[in-house]
Amino acid sequence: MAELGDHGVRTPEQEAHYAELKAQRGRLDGLYGTLTLHRGLAEMMLEIGRFYRTAATVPDRYREAATLAVADRKSTRLNSSH
Repeated sequence: MAELGDHGVRTPEQEAHYAELKAQRGRLDGLYGTLTLHRGLAEMMLEIGRFYRTAATVPDRYREAATLAVADRKSTRLNSSH
């Protein structure tokens, strides 16, 4: 299992990445702020996402419904490619 590293301490590289993301998004709170602090946790989340997209046996329509339900609950705007 990956090491999470020191809590709350960003390296100069992490600080630069954080600043870049913050400039793009306007703010980084919640999960995104946490992931910028813990590379190991970010890598674990990437693995979960990769599994979810490529190896999960959940049918596409249920996966899309779950994505839309979470986006609605979080009041997130999704870009539609349809």
